Amino acid sequence: MKFGPWSEIKVALLGHVSVGKTTVLNAILGDQFGEVSMRRTTAGINFFRIVSSDEATGESDKWSVAGQKEDIKAADKIHQEISKSNKKLREAQKIEEKWFNVGCKPLCEMRKETSLVVVDIPGINEADSNNIYMNYVQENWKTFDCVVVVMDARQGVNTEEQVGLLRFVKDNLSKKKNLPVIVLFNKVDEPDDTEQALLVKESQAKISSMFGVGCRAKALKQLPTLSGKKGVKHSVPTSKLYPVVIPVSAIRAYFYRAASSLPFEEFRKKFDQDIIEKIGREEMNRNKWRKMSVDKKYKALYDLVVEGSEDEEDGIQGTGFDTFLCALSVSVGGQETQTKLLQNQVDIALQSFQDEKPSCSQFMALHETSKALDKDMGAIKRAFWTKYTSCKESSLDAFRKEPKVEVMAEPVALLKEYSSFVTSVVWEDEAKLVAKSFYDLVSEQIGVIVNKQDLQSAVMIGETGTCNSFWEENCPSCDGQPVAQSQQEGDTKDGTWGSFSVYDWVTIFESVKQNLPSSPFSQELIVLGILKDKYASSLGTSKLVKCACSTCYNELQRLSGSNGRKTISGRRYRCGCRYPGSNKCQKTHHSKEGWDVSFDRGKLKVVGSLANVQVPSTPSDKQHWGHVAWCCKNQMESEGQP
Repeated sequence: MKFGPWSEIKVALLGHVSVGKTTVLNAILGDQFGEVSMRRTTAGINFFRIVSSDEATGESDKWSVAGQKEDIKAADKIHQEISKSNKKLREAQKIEEKWFNVGCKPLCEMRKETSLVVVDIPGINEADSNNIYMNYVQENWKTFDCVVVVMDARQGVNTEEQVGLLRFVKDNLSKKKNLPVIVLFNKVDEPDDTEQALLVKESQAKISSMFGVGCRAKALKQLPTLSGKKGVKHSVPTSKLYPVVIPVSAIRAYFYRAASSLPFEEFRKKFDQDIIEKIGREEMNRNKWRKMSVDKKYKALYDLVVEGSEDEEDGIQGTGFDTFLCALSVSVGGQETQTKLLQNQVDIALQSFQDEKPSCSQFMALHETSKALDKDMGAIKRAFWTKYTSCKESSLDAFRKEPKVEVMAEPVALLKEYSSFVTSVVWEDEAKLVAKSFYDLVSEQIGVIVNKQDLQSAVMIGETGTCNSFWEENCPSCDGQPVAQSQQEGDTKDGTWGSFSVYDWVTIFESVKQNLPSSPFSQELIVLGILKDKYASSLGTSKLVKCACSTCYNELQRLSGSNGRKTISGRRYRCGCRYPGSNKCQKTHHSKEGWDVSFDRGKLKVVGSLANVQVPSTPSDKQHWGHVAWCCKNQMESEGQP
């Protein structure tokens, strides 16, 4: 088994529900890989990577992509897996992508180290799908190299839905990516049906008008010359060829392509009587056919289709599928055409990095394609660091303006994806740059925090200066309202740096400090430790006022547990104004004795909800103030650093 750096050419099958997309897929691959039914079938996005032997050398080595060991599965196994998956996906209403390696005769001339991938997409007009398939096509249009639009020839282009599909294709061609488009008018199962032929001709004219191109029938005449069938070297098609419009019978094409290499017993098992009757009536003398037994029908059709033909192409002539395969070969086949398609992939991918967040798999695909084209890898490196620098500066600017720590997660995510990629391709110099960038990002985040902290301006929630003596009656300073509660309802939660209390700052310092690796952040650890101790000491000199009067007892109970008690780190706390024989304060008063803040092994324990900063339970959460430091520590550990 060989594993390459392989590039891929993707051909997408697109259309409405029940127009025969899966039958077209089966005809392309020469076996039944997908469900075929009168009802809607396909529910997932299925990628079929065509794997074939190296006919030139006689080798039978199988290749996969990006070092992934994927076996070639038999058609019936893939069919079962897809059928099972379809049922679940219809109920879940979600997108799922599946990849399959399939053995198939080459559909066109392929350049070295390049695979052809057929993408089967569910009907984009499927009911209750909330346009998820249409959105998928639009979002992934740039990843396709050719689009095959399947339409029902019996309906023509006579409804808003059909016109809408073609407009959708045209819009993506102009706004996303210009690529070869082949329109298949499927279900032309009676070649001699004159009414059907007129409808196809009418549809071709409408498409010519919509896309602003010349006669589509004349454009088809370019195909034999372009494909090299007349001994002419395979050449790159011109834009005037597209969209190619071809009438086909996918069911008949599937029959001929699937039957051509089967022994009789397998032929008998594979095809049910319905398709035998359909093909037999068209291929044999109808009167004679009607008089045959079922066994004789199978044998007669087998002799005609398989043994009576020296080549599979003899059978598919008249189905229109030979013309389609020719158009497909012209669109994505041949050394020169595929080189241009792959170069276009690279250019679009590099450009898209500036607008989207690239993943490790996208980096890998770009790397494999660039390697297949023998391109300089420096373009990938420059594109990433340009993207990362812009993202980092934007996130830091947002963080300086507003203390929403989650904005720092975006540059972290970029570094993590790129790190996975450079590790896979063993770019040691880039791995060192990633490690340094993690360190710089943590340092810059800490720098913002240190510059923003100001003990003199920090909000002292529940400060004791307001009520500093025992009051039997309502407190004249707050007119009976609890001091701590009053202050929490003020301007301390306006989401700005200046709104943070002393508790908030201690929580922030400790959250970052706990997740910093000791090396190389020794200086930062010292600074954060000094600041945390400085803020904590200011808390230690002043106990908090927490009213336990009958007016606000319910609030105290909600914050602190039943009967005004709360256990923290094994110590019990209660209201400082308790009366003998009662756990509940009976009078309206304030006391400067009350709930305090406990420090247990250096960790801040805040009673109630006096702090604005709510720290998630795990630093893997992007809203955790120590998230960036934690990611940096994980990165260092993965590289074996202490």
